[in-house]
Amino acid sequence: MPVSPPASSPLSRALLTALLGSSLTLSACTALDVLSDPAGTAERAARDAASEAVSEAAREAGREVGRAVGEAIVRHYTPQFMSWYASYLSQLAFHAQGYTVESETRGYQSGEYSEWQVRDAHGDAPMSRMRRAYLGNDANGNERWQVVYHDAAGDDTIIMETVFTPGREQALRIFARFPDDKEVHEIEATDRTFAAPTKLKLSEVEGARESRERISVPAGDFEAHRISVGEEDWQQDWWLNDRVPGGVVRYGWQSRGGDEAPEQAEGIATDAYILELTDFGTGARSRLERG
Repeated sequence: MPVSPPASSPLSRALLTALLGSSLTLSACTALDVLSDPAGTAERAARDAASEAVSEAAREAGREVGRAVGEAIVRHYTPQFMSWYASYLSQLAFHAQGYTVESETRGYQSGEYSEWQVRDAHGDAPMSRMRRAYLGNDANGNERWQVVYHDAAGDDTIIMETVFTPGREQALRIFARFPDDKEVHEIEATDRTFAAPTKLKLSEVEGARESRERISVPAGDFEAHRISVGEEDWQQDWWLNDRVPGGVVRYGWQSRGGDEAPEQAEGIATDAYILELTDFGTGARSRLERG
């Protein structure tokens, strides 16, 4: 039953209705308070509403400050953070510190690229995209390669270009540009940022498994040569087709001891991920201004 104020009350019916129906928490205010002391109740309600508004404003200000601080942390690229990303992208693009079956593929010509979507094999991380391109040799035969990575955590793009000795045995120089940063950074090339993968010859690998499979990926349907190698705590799988620069149509990696991503790189799969071909072609060129 609706409750109406006494006729002599200065509290309007509209305000009473608003107070009784309000979602605000009125400290110890009840319908009896409204009836017995309408003016005082309104004053207390106003104070409570103002206090709640101030508190919410303070909380929102805190959230804004937190977002600004978080953004500043992410955008302040420390040498340690850049080194971790260089190591991660080298592993993703070149199987650094792992194994490769390049002897089973046709390789790249200058300007060719392949692009894959990257997803967590557990299915609980957003998909990213990664492009690998061969930009050519310099006068000394050193190879320049490019990796373009679209981060899973947002619409950010990281561009890394690495100068390798012939055959990608050693990284000589690493350059990168990070999101919202116009500067091209040079990252120290060490065994931690790039360690050449072991090049497998299947005839010499005990336990290597081979099969032929027809698979579907975003780039289309392919007849693929599947190669699987692994031990108790890790496994690598390649699906290869020579129509594709570098041959890799799909690649899978699983490890029980994957490196944990730093706090600013949330959403990145490290212990189990799958690459699936989305595009390939020619015309790749440097996107960094120095180096």
